[in-house]
Amino acid sequence: MRVFRAVVVNDAFDAGAQVEAFYPDCIVVDMAHGTNALQIFNSLGDAQKPRLQDIYSIALASGKESLDSPVGANEEFDRPFDWTLLAERICSAVGKKKELVPVI
Repeated sequence: MRVFRAVVVNDAFDAGAQVEAFYPDCIVVDMAHGTNALQIFNSLGDAQKPRLQDIYSIALASGKESLDSPVGANEEFDRPFDWTLLAERICSAVGKKKELVPVI
């Protein structure tokens, strides 16, 4: 069994603070938050913070938030999508980054 720590935030400022403090392996950003969500991807691509560039990022978008231009996410899921597939992608992305140790 794989165990992940999940942190949920409501705005880009809190997301930035959590990324800096927690340094996650993967983040999932709901693009329904518009410009604030774009700020998160901009901070991940910041050349002044190279370790943040290693964080795998997934953008969740719907038709109205469709990403016509790259926002810096490694991958995009368009609504509606299968939550199981999203979970598998997160496990795959994190698993490639480091070996996961099962919790007994």
